[in-house]
Amino acid sequence: MTHRKDGRRALIEIIGFWHPQYLQRKLRKIREAGRRDLILLVYESANVAQGVFEAGEVLTFSLGKNRC
Repeated sequence: MTHRKDGRRALIEIIGFWHPQYLQRKLRKIREAGRRDLILLVYESANVAQGVFEAGEVLTFSLGKNRC
């Protein structure tokens, strides 16, 4: 994504299926790389435990009731 007004850029990764070890490795790699421009979207039905992520690291999403 690129912000229209100021040109800031961000990468988005959608995570719909995962296991705890995968997510822990992924977050460790992102933290070690110092990537502040990566937004992780995690499917809310993945039942991510509270406290797994630091604030702002991950956003959750839902497909809603009217999915195909």
